[in-house]
Amino acid sequence: MQSKRNTSISLCLSGTGYRAMLFQAGSLLRLNELGLLRKINRLTSVSAASITTGVLAAHWQTLAFDATGVSTNLSEVLVPPLRTLSSTSPSRTLLGPLLRTSPGAFLSKRYSQVLFGSRTLREIPDRPSFRFVAKNLLSGQPWCFTKYSSGDAQVGHILGDELHISDVVVASSAPQVFPLRMDLRGFRWKPSRNHVDSNLRTSALLCENEVLDALTVKRVLNKSTVVLVSDGGSLLPSKAADPCSAELRRALHKGSHVGAHWGLTSGVNVFQVAGALTCRTAVVSRVLDLRSGYETVSEYAQDLLIDWGYAITDAAVRRFVPWLGNSGESPFHSPNDLFRFSPTARFKGAAA
Repeated sequence: MQSKRNTSISLCLSGTGYRAMLFQAGSLLRLNELGLLRKINRLTSVSAASITTGVLAAHWQTLAFDATGVSTNLSEVLVPPLRTLSSTSPSRTLLGPLLRTSPGAFLSKRYSQVLFGSRTLREIPDRPSFRFVAKNLLSGQPWCFTKYSSGDAQVGHILGDELHISDVVVASSAPQVFPLRMDLRGFRWKPSRNHVDSNLRTSALLCENEVLDALTVKRVLNKSTVVLVSDGGSLLPSKAADPCSAELRRALHKGSHVGAHWGLTSGVNVFQVAGALTCRTAVVSRVLDLRSGYETVSEYAQDLLIDWGYAITDAAVRRFVPWLGNSGESPFHSPNDLFRFSPTARFKGAAA
């Protein structure tokens, strides 16, 4: 068992569409209750999970933490804007604006209106260190946004914290058909020893990276002793094609790291923990039937996804790293009361 002292905790979140966005909200709610949210040193996200972490980062300074390190107002800060966003589909309102602006610019304006206002990276915290990963279609490289610099291995990194959070989140979460073109002219560049194609320094065409790439995962492992991974999309245990899963499994097997890995479609045998939150089998089936795109999500489906993320995160953390937080007891029910505590039942996840 690893000591609570001298631990550096990284949290990685992924997944596409409103389904993953809401699932990750539930995960963050339970991590907060376990006293882990404030302990996280590094938070990395890709795709629609970046919408969730973007809201968290933008409003971090408004969170009220009690003496145990638990935010007493996280649900009020995080959940309502995500519900508002998922109650409408961008595809239903995109055609008109497309005649006047690009899809990426339209989405950025929409996210500003619903989620972020005019906030910039200057307003996000230094700790945890938020990292939003996108893909630069012009260089073919993963592009990483941090508070003070942004860029990729081929183009280099621009310096400054004046980028709007709405642009950052769109760049990290937008489908390839709705990329965001970011004008790079006028920025200061971080000195680089690598040869840089100057033509690539005029603009970047950015979209979701879909999964955490191998380079990003390597950096996470290098900076952390504890790694928590919440996958809002793929089946777990995942295939070798998922570099995040493969790298994490190797690190855990070698004993160089400890951590937990859970997902929206985790199998029933993944978390053998007694006293977990349980639900009817029909509820589990409904989760898996939900589409992963950006179509309108009903209020009930929103409740379901948030509660699912909450319950599965509770089971994973108490199974694999129970010493990490104040996880001695299970909650009596999930935020929207769709999952209930059972002192003897084991977690009922989706069939593997």
